[in-house]
Amino acid sequence: MKINFIIPIPGASGGLKVVYRYAEEFIKKGHKVTIYFPIHTYVLTPKKNVFWRCWFRFTRTMLNISRYCIKDDISKYTHLKVSPVWEIKDKYINDADCVIATAWPTAYDVAGLSKSKGSKFYFIQDYEIWDDEELGKGSYLLDVKKIVIASWLKKVINEQSGNNKDIPIINNGIDCQLYENSNRKMPSANKQIKILMLYHELEKKGVKYGLEAYYIVKKSYPKVKLTMFGMKKGANMPNDITFYENPSRKKIINLYKENDIFVYSSLVEGWGLTVIEAMASGCAVVGTKTGCLIDIGINLENVMLSDPKDSYQMAENIKYLIENPEELRRISVNGERSIKRFTWEKSTQEFINILAGEIDVER
Repeated sequence: MKINFIIPIPGASGGLKVVYRYAEEFIKKGHKVTIYFPIHTYVLTPKKNVFWRCWFRFTRTMLNISRYCIKDDISKYTHLKVSPVWEIKDKYINDADCVIATAWPTAYDVAGLSKSKGSKFYFIQDYEIWDDEELGKGSYLLDVKKIVIASWLKKVINEQSGNNKDIPIINNGIDCQLYENSNRKMPSANKQIKILMLYHELEKKGVKYGLEAYYIVKKSYPKVKLTMFGMKKGANMPNDITFYENPSRKKIINLYKENDIFVYSSLVEGWGLTVIEAMASGCAVVGTKTGCLIDIGINLENVMLSDPKDSYQMAENIKYLIENPEELRRISVNGERSIKRFTWEKSTQEFINILAGEIDVER
């Protein structure tokens, strides 16, 4: 098949990396894949602020033009070749069997393409209403076939549309062999517990509540140690926390393997790549009932769960694992086992079956 992906901008976000991975896997299976992004960028600022809308669009367009001129595309993240085009219109997009939107702005463009560009799909990895709630919600009502990565996304989209459509769910895969940690030493009762957490400036990542939980724990267990990693260090990062700024993939994998507990504090999450990676590495996960943990998390079985924003319960869950090293070990082992069914081979084949029409997809 000829398959076109439409991305909003090139980059290295978790959602885009998933798109790149699927593109690579499709190519391995003999399909022809092209990834497009518009140089004349989308405007993702409040409608009423005309000045900032114009300034944002101008600066982002200039940046995308520079990327085009110096060939600074997604090749820094993958060997795939991207095709920058002025905008997502018929005259710039090659005919194909399928065309896949990957974010709400791209969904509107894909919906407007002609039939010659292929069957239209919308690959939904999160409920994207933070840039423009009206347009974000409207994208889920467009006449395109939808694919989601988690059951909660299917539920919220069906609730919004007032329908009960059988939207296919394709969970993200993971390369379990990269995170395998058979030499992990489980903590004893007197061992200093090491905790790992992702840092992100977005409020929906719930970092504030994860830190609150950590400091509640630290009052009872002063030897506990927190390490964080992220693209950029926050201005108010506490001095007693070890932070790794924009670490390499190898370093992140080592961090998973070196720490005992991974704190997943998100308020809302499409899937949650880091929590899956942490579980695959044998970290005992203390997390919130969001994203992938709605589908795969079983409290006191393979994770320790709490409601979003509930710092106190999250702290109690961490304390429980510190006080019960055998429970920490059991949840660690069960978490690792539960991740092994999420493979890229399985997810890729499910995706291809849908694109090929072997699985009926409602619009």
